[in-house]
Amino acid sequence: MIDTPVAEPPLVELDNYIDGIVTALLENAPTAAGKARQIVFDVAGAALGDELIQHTVRFIADIRDSDEGGAGLSAFLQKRPPAWTTAITETES
Repeated sequence: MIDTPVAEPPLVELDNYIDGIVTALLENAPTAAGKARQIVFDVAGAALGDELIQHTVRFIADIRDSDEGGAGLSAFLQKRPPAWTTAITETES
């Protein structure tokens, strides 16, 4: 995604591409996005083994079991956008 070539000029194409990336990032659950970064740091360079696997499993389960995880799953099952994307859309209007 980041390595996609963009023709110059017009730079409008680049602006639109960047807007797409920012929009995609903002559509993620705020807390879960931070947690995703945390698990990357936790596992980077770590030796694969039972302890690391268990840590990762617990970490992901905790995210799913959080209020935000429940809200995201409910939104998915009800085929509607999650609350955090609705809040973003309302602020942009």
